Amino acid sequence: MAALYRSWARRRRGPEVVVTSHIEAFERSESEWTRVVATIDIPHSLDGVHMITHSVVRIAEGLGFGGEVFHLVHRESGRQETIAVPLGSTINDLAERLALSCRRSVLEERVLVWLALKRGHHLGEILDPLAYDPEAPGEPECVLRTAPITWALVLRRHRGAASTVFELDFIVPEDHAEGVKTAMTRLSG
Repeated sequence: MAALYRSWARRRRGPEVVVTSHIEAFERSESEWTRVVATIDIPHSLDGVHMITHSVVRIAEGLGFGGEVFHLVHRESGRQETIAVPLGSTINDLAERLALSCRRSVLEERVLVWLALKRGHHLGEILDPLAYDPEAPGEPECVLRTAPITWALVLRRHRGAASTVFELDFIVPEDHAEGVKTAMTRLSG
């Protein structure tokens, strides 16, 4: 019965990638920043993790100012401590961890915060893993308003019967917003 339902859901949904996106203001103490919000619905017949990773890598290359260090912050269900992982300074470090994280079922429907911090700043200066919860009300926006980031990504993933929906919120300087939105929209083509 379950297999029949999944087959019907796949046929009803169709094979296309559906992308919706928009740009909104994001208030930070320094210069003009924006939030690029994208929802990407990818059918199970395609490798959604590969598509999202490739797109985020292209965006990271465009946002690379040189000298940023990538970090991942998330909390697994049932854990009392937030996991804060410094990933390294190369886009390959970011891509590898992004692909691994998006394939982990324990991180489904969890908030993953990807930070590109300016070199010389440490994650421990920004948040305390014992006290900080990226899924608490008002978070992760509160941390992103003050953290010394060059850009950030908040990612959520929900698996359905026929597709996986990726919700991506990029926090970027205003002059990069259109490029990020365009890169997300390309996934539908």
